Amino acid sequence: MSAISLCPWGISNWSKALKTTSTGASTSAQAAKQNFLGAWAEVDAPVLVIFNAFDQFEMPHGHKLIADTVNRLRPGSATYIERPGIGHSDDRYATIEDAYAFRDGTPAWREAADIMLNWLRGLNES
Repeated sequence: MSAISLCPWGISNWSKALKTTSTGASTSAQAAKQNFLGAWAEVDAPVLVIFNAFDQFEMPHGHKLIADTVNRLRPGSATYIERPGIGHSDDRYATIEDAYAFRDGTPAWREAADIMLNWLRGLNES
């Protein structure tokens, strides 16, 4: 998983935008027409954005933009965390080449869970 966050745009709209065509090809053009950043700007809640540094399908600038947009509108309400050595599959890899090949990864989901739980605990303490 590339970014761990709640989708303010809604699961049904998300699935419609990313549905596959009759040939099975992803319709990313449909998703590109959506105003995801506008949806994030409307979130009136704390936001945690986690990016896996070895993700071959996502880039950090989009995830940083989400956190920056939310923080510009509601300072301090978004947190951005980058996980080094973690690929799109949420596994830890020795090299980025291993991550891109999905080779020899070890599960890192507990680390992701710890990040989220610690973030939630911090919200509860503030």
